[in-house]
Amino acid sequence: MQQSDVDLKGADRKIRCRYDLAIKKDRWNPDIGPRDIGARLKIFQDSGMITFQGLNLDQYYEVTREEEQVLLDHEARLIERERCGFKRHLRKCNECRFQCREISIRIGPRYGGSLKRGTAKVPIVPSRRLPFASALDRYFPNIATIFEMKRPAKNAPVKRLYRMETSDSPWTLYMIRCPGCSHWQEQRAFRFGGKPQHWTPIANPQLPSRNWDKSEITPSLIDGLICNHCYAKEHGRKELGKVLVKWLDCCFAKMSEIV
Repeated sequence: MQQSDVDLKGADRKIRCRYDLAIKKDRWNPDIGPRDIGARLKIFQDSGMITFQGLNLDQYYEVTREEEQVLLDHEARLIERERCGFKRHLRKCNECRFQCREISIRIGPRYGGSLKRGTAKVPIVPSRRLPFASALDRYFPNIATIFEMKRPAKNAPVKRLYRMETSDSPWTLYMIRCPGCSHWQEQRAFRFGGKPQHWTPIANPQLPSRNWDKSEITPSLIDGLICNHCYAKEHGRKELGKVLVKWLDCCFAKMSEIV
């Protein structure tokens, strides 16, 4: 391998690391104490992040979580503009990966490879991670704004043992392939989701996970998922409306516990 190829791979690896830091910021403890803030800034600057290069430690102390998120989002967009279309011939969409049987539904090694996310019939693929104020905003975007409801901040406090003043981490979005229309859509289009932000769409025999309507998540339940469009086509828009209203009431109830 020539030296130029090695240099290109090293530069490509550094850009991927920089992008990983920008979009997966929740992996870093949001409640960093004063002793660790300098190390956090150094990690950002050493990775080559443009938006943090001009900051000194005193200036970084004044940056709020919300402002830091804006900087990180801007950093991610800079990289996306630079890399848009890069090695596109090597990329495959979810449908191509599904048709080629390249989508793995087994989760591991964290869970020993024993759990599955989705089924062979209805695969579920993790997507972006975004902050939401509540389950209502997660599954019914903008509806609380329409009703002019008072909502908690995106960094709503949560109770965690031995961790004071902690905040909710972003929610993971999931893309699901509808067996009816063969279209990939976001999880909320399947009347499928849980109340906490750490809820995952997996069937776990040892510790059963439940849908918002308290139904146990099993492979057969996942196999029966169809998107709202297909559900309305099969059962009628009136029946779809009834299910969505029940889900909406569930989100309202959960939200009243937070506010």
